[in-house]
This record gives sequence, structure tokens and C-alpha cells, in this order.
Amino acid sequence: MNLCLDLGNTFGKVRIDEPGKPPVYQRQLSDEALRLLIRHYHPENIIYCDVRGTAAELIASAGFRGHLLRLTHELPIPLKNCYQTPQTLGMDRLAAALGAWAQFPRQHTLVIDAGTCITYDFVTAAAEFMGGIIAPGLQMRLKAMHTFTARLPLITCDFSEKPPLIGQNTTDAMLSGAFNGLAAEINGIISHYQTIFGRFNILLTGGDALFFDKSIKEANFVNENVVLDGLKAALDFNLVNFKF
Repeated sequence: MNLCLDLGNTFGKVRIDEPGKPPVYQRQLSDEALRLLIRHYHPENIIYCDVRGTAAELIASAGFRGHLLRLTHELPIPLKNCYQTPQTLGMDRLAAALGAWAQFPRQHTLVIDAGTCITYDFVTAAAEFMGGIIAPGLQMRLKAMHTFTARLPLITCDFSEKPPLIGQNTTDAMLSGAFNGLAAEINGIISHYQTIFGRFNILLTGGDALFFDKSIKEANFVNENVVLDGLKAALDFNLVNFKF
């Protein structure tokens, strides 16, 4: 039994793989919930990525005694990492690239992770992680408009509905700028990538992914678990190629 753990700043997400069963995904897990889950399943292997730097301590406090792997730029993976500064690469980006490779092997894929920042990362059909783009996400754009001006309000919005293109009040104008501007950016970047790579898969993930699903002109796929799937791909690669 294997467990993949993505530990964020506030909550954790896991993928649970038991023999003969489909994977189970759980989200929004507190540290205590993660400890209870590890104690319940007694996994043989755990792989994790961790923005806090506390995952190893958390896992040890749950009494885990199996094989523990951390996704770092030094861990062997089934992708060639072409990033020039691999030590500065966010492991969530690398894990998402691995998840894209696992979902679309031997195919070009652009992973768009729409979260606090929006990242674009490209994986080639030759299993190369090329790197990509980091840009401000939706809420960051709204917050920046408030922070760096004297009179624009601070707006928080879940974007459950697409804002109008032409805002007829300040709030709607800001919402239109944040959403429609980012949608235009996404479509423009996809177009630029197409001039280089031709056709490729587009994989959306992140908390704001569903907001843009219908705003992208090209056919795309949404996979909110792509980071966990990438961790599983890294774990499988190490289990097959190295003796624990």
C-alpha cells in the first residue's frame, strides 16, 4: 500500500493506492487528519512534496516506519529535467509535469496550474521537462490593483460566473480585467507555444482551473489531482529501478 502526500501551507492532499483498488484522493486534510490516516493505513511507502519543510517530522510523528521518499531535484524521475536552476524549481511544478507525463505519455503537454500564481510548464513527447512561465493569478491581480492604487477597492471573488467583458462599475471593471485579461493571456500563451511545438495536450489544474475551462479556445483536460499523480509516477519509477 502506497501513499502520496502533497503538503501545502495550510492543508495536505493525499493519494491512497491499495492493491486491486482504484486510487482514493483526499483533500483539505489537517496535520492531525494526516497522522490518523497514516496510522490507519500503515503504508509501506510514502512519497511527498512539501512547501513547509515539516512533512518528514509530521510523518514520523504518525509512527511511520516504511520507506520514505521526498520529491527533490535530486530524486531520480522518468523525465529529463531541462530547467537551468533545478534547485530553485518548485516541486509542485515538477510533480505536475510528472503527472502530465503519466496521463499523456509520449505526447507534448502544457500544464497550466491556476492558483495563487499561474504557471505554465511544458513536457515534451520525448519525456523532457522544459520549464515555462510564472505569472500572477486571479486573486493576486485583484489584490495588486488595490495595493498599488489609492482608490481601487480590495475585491475577493470566487468567480463562480464569468464577469462581463465591459464592466459598468468599478468592481465589475476590475473583475473583468482580472478574469478576461488572464483568459486572454492563457489563450495567447497557448498560441505562442503552438508556433513552436504544433499541437499538444492542455492540462488544467489548480484551484481556479474550472473558471477557465470554458474560456480556453483549444480543447483541454482538467485534472485537479495531477500533482498527486505525478508523485505516484515518481514513486513507481523508484520502486521499479531501485531496491528499497
